[in-house]
Amino acid sequence: MRNFLLSTVATILGGAAFAAPAPSAELPKGAAHNIVLVHGAFVDQTSWKPVADILTKKGYNVTLVENPLTSLAADVDATKRALAKQNGRTVLVGHSWGGVVITQAGNDPKVSALVYVSAFAPDVGQSLAALAKSGPATEGATAIHADDKGDLTIDPKVFPAA
Repeated sequence: MRNFLLSTVATILGGAAFAAPAPSAELPKGAAHNIVLVHGAFVDQTSWKPVADILTKKGYNVTLVENPLTSLAADVDATKRALAKQNGRTVLVGHSWGGVVITQAGNDPKVSALVYVSAFAPDVGQSLAALAKSGPATEGATAIHADDKGDLTIDPKVFPAA
């Protein structure tokens, strides 16, 4: 899965730049040099570290967003703060829940592309609940439960490693 994720991001972000050997400091002319990676739920920003390391070695400026995972608004704010620190065109990448986040934060003028890596891709303003209702329930979605405070957890009976 890790290799698939890495190759997918590499293909989407660079095309020929990743296929041909090039010095790490020489990115393709006109390419966005900034990449902001937004993690999904139930993980933190370190889940992107292997991808960030590869992209950094290729010469990209990579930022890992630390989503608080307390609300969509809080996660979008964290992503917007990361975008505000970028100098120039930026590719915004989201995994899983991060796709919902980048859809909302992606209207920033610095964002040149949105990349959804095994991610939810709602229309702007569409809730995750509405998006989920548009298809059959997945095993993963049925394993997520809210506690009495509204915090979500994964049922360990369904996914023991979670």
